Amino acid sequence: MLQNIVICGGGINIVGYIGVLSYLNEQGLLSNIKNYYGTSAGAIVSVMLGLGYTIDELKKFIFKFDFKRIMDDPDPTLLIDKLGLCSGNKMEIIAQSIVSFKLGVDMVDYSLKQLYEDKGINIVLCSYDITNKKIIYFDKSSIVPIWKALIASCCIPFIFKPYKIDNIEYIDGGICDNFPIHLIDDRNINQSLAIYCGLLNNKDIREVIHEYPLVEYMYDLMTIYVMSNLNTFLKKYNPIIVNITPITTCINFDVSQEQKQQMYDIGYQTALEKFPSILEFWNSKHKLEKETQTD
Repeated sequence: MLQNIVICGGGINIVGYIGVLSYLNEQGLLSNIKNYYGTSAGAIVSVMLGLGYTIDELKKFIFKFDFKRIMDDPDPTLLIDKLGLCSGNKMEIIAQSIVSFKLGVDMVDYSLKQLYEDKGINIVLCSYDITNKKIIYFDKSSIVPIWKALIASCCIPFIFKPYKIDNIEYIDGGICDNFPIHLIDDRNINQSLAIYCGLLNNKDIREVIHEYPLVEYMYDLMTIYVMSNLNTFLKKYNPIIVNITPITTCINFDVSQEQKQQMYDIGYQTALEKFPSILEFWNSKHKLEKETQTD
């Protein structure tokens, strides 16, 4: 029984994640999940699933939503003064809407702690606290409104200014833990599945930041750091990872309906092809557990 799901950061690749989830839903695997772990785009999906969005609602959202709306008009003066090209005001509206659509406007400040106490659902969102220089995991103990924790996890460095909560500034958790699969207890690996999407190339990102050499340089350093930390986890947890091949880079939000459909189909097909081996792995772990208990 699937109880834990981990979803990688990946920007626009969120569309492919919904394809994976659609397949899992057809197999009846999404009804008993208790723990959602996500970073950045993965945080968005984790929150929506944890709040009770159906797969049909998620699919409708990704195909109707204009992802360019996430970005404010880039303002170079903000990069100097606020450390980001965009203010993030539009992201606030979107994050609040994600919560209020399911819970109502009067519940917009609902916290992860309240969700766990009310429904037993634990959502873990990764961010980086640049004020205190440490990784932060907003989880079932967090009293921060879900929409604020969501923005903290999705605040792409240099694209958006750092997001402040109670005088602490946060940036996208992808710079330190883009794929928080290590949070899964090894004893529960036979009840877990992860969705991952790698990097394609930097072409589309450079089209946004090429006028800002410092930003371009820092992005290169960030990419090297992220990938060096991921490789170990990708190897260790490979048996439970659905690894999607991207067709564009993570912040290319200007995608057509045809591209969205292609990403969705890739996610669905990848899950279809990988799931038999995941199921075999789960069963082997269950069998080993039973044999150990018998001994």
